[in-house]
Amino acid sequence: MFEKNGIQNKIRKLITRIIISFALISGVLFYIFTYTQISEKYSHEAAGVINLTNLILETTFKDSENALSSYDSFLNSQINIKDESLINKSLEIFIKNISSANTLFIGNSNGDFFLFPKRYVAKDYDPRIRPWYVNSIEEPEKINWTEPYVDHGTGEFTITASKRVNDNMVIGVDILLSEITNIVKSEKIGNNGFITIVSGSGNILASKDADLLAKNWDETNISSVSFSQILENKESHDSNYLYISQKIDGMDIVIIGAISQKEILESMLFMFFLITFITIMVVVFAERIAVKYSDKIVNPILSIVGTMEKVEDGNFDLQCEAESNDFEVAVLVNGFNSMMSSINEKNIEMQALYEELYASEETLQEQYDLLYENKIFIEESEQRYKSIFEASEEGLWDIDKDGSINYLTPSWYDNFDIDISKSTLKSWFNLIHPEERQLVENKLKLYKDGKIDNYRIEYRILTKSGTYIWIEAVGISKYKNGVFVSMSGSHQNITSRKQYELKIQNMAYRDTLTKLHNRAYFEENYKDYFESGMNGALLLLDIDNFKYINDIHGHSFGDEILRQFSERLSDVVKNYDKSIVARYSGNEFIILLDGIDEKDQIKQCVTTICKAVETPFIINTSILKITASIGITIFPKDGCEIEQLIQNADIAMYHARRVLKKSYYFFDNNIKQNAINEMNFENYLRTAIDLDEFEVYYQPIMSIKNRNIKGFEALIRWNSKALGFIMPDQFIPLTEKTGLINEIGLIVLEKACQFISNLNKQLSCNMTMSVNISVIQLMEDNFVNRVLSIIDRYELAHESILLEITESITLESNENVIAKLFYLRNQKIGISLDDFGTGYSSFKNLIRLPINNIKIDKAIMKDSMSNEHVYNLLESVVDFAHKINISVIAEGIEDLVYLERSENMKVDYVQGYYFSKPKHEDEIIELIEDLNKLCLQDKQ
Repeated sequence: MFEKNGIQNKIRKLITRIIISFALISGVLFYIFTYTQISEKYSHEAAGVINLTNLILETTFKDSENALSSYDSFLNSQINIKDESLINKSLEIFIKNISSANTLFIGNSNGDFFLFPKRYVAKDYDPRIRPWYVNSIEEPEKINWTEPYVDHGTGEFTITASKRVNDNMVIGVDILLSEITNIVKSEKIGNNGFITIVSGSGNILASKDADLLAKNWDETNISSVSFSQILENKESHDSNYLYISQKIDGMDIVIIGAISQKEILESMLFMFFLITFITIMVVVFAERIAVKYSDKIVNPILSIVGTMEKVEDGNFDLQCEAESNDFEVAVLVNGFNSMMSSINEKNIEMQALYEELYASEETLQEQYDLLYENKIFIEESEQRYKSIFEASEEGLWDIDKDGSINYLTPSWYDNFDIDISKSTLKSWFNLIHPEERQLVENKLKLYKDGKIDNYRIEYRILTKSGTYIWIEAVGISKYKNGVFVSMSGSHQNITSRKQYELKIQNMAYRDTLTKLHNRAYFEENYKDYFESGMNGALLLLDIDNFKYINDIHGHSFGDEILRQFSERLSDVVKNYDKSIVARYSGNEFIILLDGIDEKDQIKQCVTTICKAVETPFIINTSILKITASIGITIFPKDGCEIEQLIQNADIAMYHARRVLKKSYYFFDNNIKQNAINEMNFENYLRTAIDLDEFEVYYQPIMSIKNRNIKGFEALIRWNSKALGFIMPDQFIPLTEKTGLINEIGLIVLEKACQFISNLNKQLSCNMTMSVNISVIQLMEDNFVNRVLSIIDRYELAHESILLEITESITLESNENVIAKLFYLRNQKIGISLDDFGTGYSSFKNLIRLPINNIKIDKAIMKDSMSNEHVYNLLESVVDFAHKINISVIAEGIEDLVYLERSENMKVDYVQGYYFSKPKHEDEIIELIEDLNKLCLQDKQ
């Protein structure tokens, strides 16, 4: 029995089991790790193939959707959608942008059907009953994709994307499933895996097996795993394959990758045999080690066990005789022998002590019973008073004449960092908010001295959590022979009430978007401040072109700009004591710098503000850099009334932005007079429209190849009765700012059309007319109709009019503006890109915009005369433009050298003072005769 259950046998078994367990666990973990790595290898390979397929499919479908959206914009931009020839032509143009499309078509509510390329369509074919038409009528705001079907024209499986336009017209594009199938046929996962593309309803769109196209996944024998299970789980499997699925963003289409289970398990076979062999060898080796080391460890312990068996019989004076070379075993034997000696001695002492304790037991029991009765009485008294105080939900207190606190309600005052048993009135005062401490001390002194009738006050007190709460203190004094003796009272937490009061106040004086003080707060709280003669500076800030930010990116984007802008201002202003920032209105902010009236100090602050503002704003995935204009007025030097100071700051801000194009400017009386002058100038400008003071001058555009006049550019001049002759750069910026450019631009267009119409009839020629158009005009809803109306009124061929536009951020970002340009181009009206080489010029716009020609700015032409790098760049631009069928006009041709330089660049047309300055229409006939003579000489 001893041998079977002894420690020696147990240690042998324990060591053996530990080694075997370790070997088995290591083997299992190694096997799992290997299996995981191999599975992950195939999973990563599958994910890579799926992502590649997803990218190709997203490109294919998004190309189709983008083309439909562009065609939608085109059809909505006033084209005559009942003109069959225009519809067929537009279908032919737009299908070229859809690389994977089979057919582009249109159906309407009358049952009409147009398609490109042309092919057989049954006479009784009615698009209104087709799924692509019905889906888009029911869901007009989105692009709809149909389930697979057999196309009646091609006999192949097809899916259709469609979108509703207007008047129940639907546009659609067909994509053959065979095209999508080609994408996945060559894609493999491992040696035996494959890719399948399935619609959201389970119909197969692409498969390595062409016979499966358009069949439902669950109706085929591809897998025992249902399509719904594949959608619900990231990974699912049957006995043959592991399936991984991924849904294409924004579309009801799923890509399913299949990994061969057999291929994974074959890779694991060798690892299984290797792990099994290693485990068996470890077990055999472990058994031998267990036997050897268990005997060496356990034999001395067995000797001690034998001695202990003898001690059990009551013999305490025995000693263990075991010997061992192990230090720990030797310590154990010596300790055992010492313990046995000590036990023998203590046994004798315990006998004597037991007799003594037994004698005093009765006395101790009597004392314990008395103490227990007193404890019960005290606990009952404490609980009675505690319940009374805590029921009031107030903190009760009592102080004596020296300021020592006799009592505080424990549970209530436990929230504060004071010692309830040793606290004094001074320790309580130290917790009061510094702004109210003196007020509380003064009121308490007045009440104790009998100078006020009651003691009731509200103030803030610091809690253990480090926050302040509002309390209301109420107290009553006790006097003896007219001398103050003590005072008792209560404290009540009124934080909720004060927070409600502050919330109501914030609603009236805080801006809900930026959380800054608002205009009402600023004007009400600082009116007396300014009038009291205080010194400092007032800054008025306005975000430049904020209207365009809202128009282009949306108001939610604009609101986020305002929030981040206000945070940056607050971070700067918080470094200046008693200074504040408020949202004054819209995108205007006002800053008060208290006590700072030296220009150097103000400039330092303003520079910091400008740096903070000009750091790019990152909102979602958009990065936008903005600027702000700042007007600065100093008080009381510039005034001491709030309305006057804000007006001064506004004038300085306007001067910084519009006149100097700087970020900030200090107010002075000169710019105030300039503002008054500009206001008067705007009034003269408005009057000039009524008095018909605008005149149009014409500068010829010459053909280099034919050495003749191609046409003219119309240039506006203002011949004011009050101000004299004024050039465009002096008044055009103001017309764009005030919106007068829309009316004045149409005046120029009408006069130019009338002039070129009369000139062509008089000379029996077909010269063109170029008219500058502002992007602001293009943003007007009725601009296209008004332009066409003017051209048709003078019976001009549309090809004879070119509209010159200048690149800008608005032009690039506004799809509505670009759609209008496409429509005008389709009406055969020319579109010219002016001032190319400056501002936002980019090769992207040469491809994206529907332009006929570009004008190289005269400043760039001048640079090319002295800088070969500029010349080579322009030469490349001209070559690129010609390759995409865009003509090139060179401006600023001042002399023969410029003309020869332009010829070398191979530009098509030139314009400049070498031929003529802009002339009044009365001088044009004479100018044409002179130019014909000059061109004849050049030819000779």
